[in-house]
Amino acid sequence: MSESTRAETPFEGEGAIAVATWNVLHPIHAINWQEAVVGPEAARVRAIAERIATQGDRVWCLQEVSGDQLVALREALPEAAVFSLRYPRVPRLRRPEEASSPLADPSEHLVTLVPARWARGARSVARLVYAAAFPSDPGKGALVVELAGGVHVVNTHVSFGPRMVAQCAELSSLARAAPATAIVLGDFNAKSAPVREQLGVDVEVAPLSASSLPTRPRAAPSERSATIDHVFVRAGEALAARVEDAGGLSDHNLVLAAVRPLARLVCAAHLGVGARGGGRARGLYSAPDDDVAVAAARASRWARCSAWYGR
Repeated sequence: MSESTRAETPFEGEGAIAVATWNVLHPIHAINWQEAVVGPEAARVRAIAERIATQGDRVWCLQEVSGDQLVALREALPEAAVFSLRYPRVPRLRRPEEASSPLADPSEHLVTLVPARWARGARSVARLVYAAAFPSDPGKGALVVELAGGVHVVNTHVSFGPRMVAQCAELSSLARAAPATAIVLGDFNAKSAPVREQLGVDVEVAPLSASSLPTRPRAAPSERSATIDHVFVRAGEALAARVEDAGGLSDHNLVLAAVRPLARLVCAAHLGVGARGGGRARGLYSAPDDDVAVAAARASRWARCSAWYGR
């Protein structure tokens, strides 16, 4: 995978970024924890890849991706930019009655998919910023990809229990290193409130309605939360979030959301760039109707806005 891959900016609606997070369930974890899934593994892998491909016009953040699943994703989305973190830990079967793995490649990955084509959007560069397992868990970690405008998408899988605190502190640092909006999403193995407390008060969670499906349905009553997959935003606005039924393909449902980078909105308003100015960045540095002094002043103010919201 190249460090820098050509991709288009994933806008949904007026200046919003469409994202999704899904823990697709590594089959060895499914066997070890006796999680029921639909069909033989080869068919499930294909079905997951096809499900994502049908909604490919968004940034996908996936957890518990097996090596076989990663191959299927590349085949189903040949034009997508694929970024992955391979964990140092390789899942192992722990049940004696299971003699062999259902996989050709049992490695486990965090995967972020950035579409190469959009219904709308100017071309830009998506690049890998950071990828590492957490020091406290070689099977959990974070993967950071930068989109157009300095937006950072932080894909993560966080450990259950006390290790969450240090891991979320690391995620908070990664979010604050973004030059613009940071979107932190994935499987946090916890309710949103304690995670947000660790990420910081300037981080908001994309709200789900009270009638939403659980993101991690429980087959039996449990003290553990049934909504543990979240989308958090720093220096941006979470416009909408919803949960889609995985249809038995995983023990987690899909979470889809739209995020509008706040720096773009506030700076556009501050600079007087509205519908006539072309929305996003058109006309900030030069415009046919502006003289050089006005254009220079706008450029200076835009730089100050970007610096402020990138802190």
